[in-house]
Amino acid sequence: MKTLVSLFILLLAGVMLHAQNTLPDPKIPFDAETNTVEFSKVVHVKGTKDELFNRCVYWLNNYYKSPTRVTQIRDLPSGKILGKHSFYLYTFDTTNNVKTKTAKVNYTFTVVFKEGRYKWEINDLEVIAGRKVPIKEMLNKSDTMYRKKWKSYLIQINDFVTNWSKNLENKMLPEQAKKEEEDDW
Repeated sequence: MKTLVSLFILLLAGVMLHAQNTLPDPKIPFDAETNTVEFSKVVHVKGTKDELFNRCVYWLNNYYKSPTRVTQIRDLPSGKILGKHSFYLYTFDTTNNVKTKTAKVNYTFTVVFKEGRYKWEINDLEVIAGRKVPIKEMLNKSDTMYRKKWKSYLIQINDFVTNWSKNLENKMLPEQAKKEEEDDW
């Protein structure tokens, strides 16, 4: 009986390890020249610089619990908003179906506005998992310090940025475009 249980545990561990190794590699925009990770996008949308700035402030007030603590710069004349925040990374125990906080990611975001467009950036990502782990280190699988769970962390970082940017881009649409989008279901 003990042998059967041990065999089952080994089989389950092998399946979990295989599942973790088959996760697709996340698309992390690493610039080897500057040695940094930076997510960014220019979005064209109707509106003046001031209108876009105000839409973003509205988004900030709804997206973050404490938007005034998050933003370091809100400068309408220059059309720039800069903020700093963090989010958690998790490990997943599939045997017990438990999600555990294991790391924290600090990041900086910038949104700059011009007539008919804006650019958002997320950079200065810093993973704190017992120690500060540069994302560059997490991308290098041949590094002796590489940990298998980092792939999951990178996927979670990529998912966070994707959700963050989709939320921002949706709120930056003019009211008429939002209504047309809702009516066209």
